Amino acid sequence: MGGSKLTLSCRGQTHTPAEWEGISHVPEKTIRQRIVRGWDVEEAIFTPPMKRGAYRESLVKIAKTCRGCYHYKPYY
Repeated sequence: MGGSKLTLSCRGQTHTPAEWEGISHVPEKTIRQRIVRGWDVEEAIFTPPMKRGAYRESLVKIAKTCRGCYHYKPYY
């Protein structure tokens, strides 16, 4: 029972996620997760990963700038 290897074609090259990791310095696991989530192949391969907690920090920053907005909900 052999599984087929995932290959991704981008910028005229075709490689496995592990090979793309060596080229783009984006972890293989991150590339695979992005593809599963529907990311564009080039963006999945070449967008640098966010630091841990950076997404939540960006939400807090947005919430702080929206204090007068009807959808403002403070994050604690």
